[in-house]
Amino acid sequence: TTLALMLLLGSAGLESANVYIAGKGRYPLGALVANSCWVALAGAALCAAVFWACRDRAFATILRGVDPAYMVIGLLALPAMLAKVCLQGLLRGTDRLAAWNGTVLAEAVLLLAVLLACLHGWRLGVYCAMVSQLVVAATMALVLLWMLTRMSQPAWIHGEALRESLRYGAKIQASNLLNFVNYRLSFYLLNVFISIREVGQYSVALALLQPVLLISTAVQYVLFPKVSLADAAAAKVWMPKLLRQMVLVLLIVFALLALVCHPLVVWCYGAEYAGAVRPLQILILGGIFLSLATILDAYNC
Repeated sequence: TTLALMLLLGSAGLESANVYIAGKGRYPLGALVANSCWVALAGAALCAAVFWACRDRAFATILRGVDPAYMVIGLLALPAMLAKVCLQGLLRGTDRLAAWNGTVLAEAVLLLAVLLACLHGWRLGVYCAMVSQLVVAATMALVLLWMLTRMSQPAWIHGEALRESLRYGAKIQASNLLNFVNYRLSFYLLNVFISIREVGQYSVALALLQPVLLISTAVQYVLFPKVSLADAAAAKVWMPKLLRQMVLVLLIVFALLALVCHPLVVWCYGAEYAGAVRPLQILILGGIFLSLATILDAYNC
């Protein structure tokens, strides 16, 4: 969770801002690549400095029992991870969705291969997972940098583009941070008011809902760059049609999930987790509106 928060804050919102700024085409792509790299380095350095200043309190509270070596490896991987997400945003913003999708798939395959190699060769458990993340993040950042520099002329920091990206990213960051806190706060609140068993049932229900929520997330990933590239008047014409189609698709998918949620829970987790069915049914109702909101976010951004 700590590293995920650093990844969220350290990017300064450029993973989303790059989609919009690159889509508008007001600045050279090479300048946006340079800005992304420098923001990634600065964000990682700032996160590392803040963590170092608070390390004693962190390891005494939220990181109690965590091996400090895990955080060291995570901090070493942070610059590459930040650069990766920012540069992937530029691929989406320039409507190179096939290339972006290829990098996502390649990252997943490479991570699995490196993880298996580390586990087989070193047998160091969690350390292998952390080292794998470091190796894969660095590799993908270099691959993305190579791809984007081939598409553009090398450039230095572009002050105006950086200021616009940071202004746009700040608005996105506020929403992302709220979602991050809200998602994790739900577990803390549940731990206070209900038993551990019921929290586990809620976690199971949420885990089964997540794959269905990926439908709207996938649409958003494609829609956001399309909206950025499109004329505002044209987007107002085809957006309502797309939304009606997605409402129909989502209603069908969530209805099917509601019908099979009981056998699905029992089949995936066993009869002892049948108590997760009712939370899942409630989450399905919220998931419909959350999915629509996710899609509309791409348009409203």
